Amino acid sequence: MNWKRLGPTSRLFFLVLFSLFGNSKLNAAPLDEAGSVHLWSMFSLQDISVCWEFSGFEEEKAWVQQVIEREYVSTQFLILTGWKNCRELPNALVRIAEFDQEPHTLAIGGDLAKVLHGVVLNFTFENVYTSCLEDRKACIEGIAVHEFGHVAGLPDIAVAMPGEICLEPAPPLQKMTARLLEADSVMNACNPNWRSSFLSPSDKVALSEMSLRGSL
Repeated sequence: MNWKRLGPTSRLFFLVLFSLFGNSKLNAAPLDEAGSVHLWSMFSLQDISVCWEFSGFEEEKAWVQQVIEREYVSTQFLILTGWKNCRELPNALVRIAEFDQEPHTLAIGGDLAKVLHGVVLNFTFENVYTSCLEDRKACIEGIAVHEFGHVAGLPDIAVAMPGEICLEPAPPLQKMTARLLEADSVMNACNPNWRSSFLSPSDKVALSEMSLRGSL
């Protein structure tokens, strides 16, 4: 959400929040480099419809839906509905594509709303992550949990594991959640188990605080 597009009443509301909660972990959403306010609560306050932009891969789609419902829906970090083809859900907020390339999202949190190819997953691994061919299900599930971390509002981070050195450059948005996410996070590029398919304790803390922030 762009601060400049907010009306006077909305701006006053956020200024009050900043003044009341400026020193709290439950303060308003952080600012990015351009000064835009990212309200992750855009997703936390409503059902998020999800659609697939492609046909086929029914088994793989089921793997993704099941692991995301286990990690995000059952814990009430996200409320997800749909999981149908985008032709049936043309107004779905989260659109999932499948390409044989590095999985990624085109934005984070509410900025993903209705974005074409907003979430890109890989089900074949013929060009990248070829080691995943040994256990595609585990890789697909682990990557899905990571990418849906972005849907929930979590950025990538690069934090060294205890006693190790992290050679990955720190992502631009790392400063937002460095105080919340730890080395065991599924969002950590330097975590050798980032594809574990299980949210870490620090992931859950960060998501819980985002949920509380959205309820203010």
